Amino acid sequence: MHSIRRIHRHATACAWLAIFAAALPPAALAQDPDPRAADADYTYVGADYSYANFQGDIAAWHLGALSIGRATSAGSFIARVNWARRSGSSGVQVEADAYPGLGENT
Repeated sequence: MHSIRRIHRHATACAWLAIFAAALPPAALAQDPDPRAADADYTYVGADYSYANFQGDIAAWHLGALSIGRATSAGSFIARVNWARRSGSSGVQVEADAYPGLGENT
């Protein structure tokens, strides 16, 4: 049963990555030679999973995050969904970060 649960989690993670990839414009997936050029706008996605196992009666921790960001001439904007299961309970956190360009050298 445990291995079936792992396969399901892997399939769920792959499905989320496919959803994020479908939201990207085709140029972002084409791996342009220098997508971070000063005048280029680009979109990026990220996924992270961590597993921490402890000795004794402490349950293992599962931590995951999916993020999508957009860098423009106005600044960078990032949306992130964090998921965690620790100490027998689980939760979800949604974040939004904005890093506006306030001047020519920022």
